[in-house]
Amino acid sequence: MNKQVSQLNPAIRKILHSISITATYALLFGVLSLLQEYTIGLIPGLNKLQLMGIPVEPVFIVAFSIFIIVKYFEVSSPYE
Repeated sequence: MNKQVSQLNPAIRKILHSISITATYALLFGVLSLLQEYTIGLIPGLNKLQLMGIPVEPVFIVAFSIFIIVKYFEVSSPYE
């Protein structure tokens, strides 16, 4: 496969690389968010907390998921 990838047009490789990286980050974010939603999110009272009318739980889950992805995952693509 490496031989086939190296023969691609550079513009197509750049597009495929962007799609691959974006899809990997989206998958990681989705899995981490669901995992947190069904573990941390089930704590009684956490889903009812609000700060200035904004629910705290989704903000916390999004922020923590992004932190975990940036800190502990290194995403690569075969199209680099």
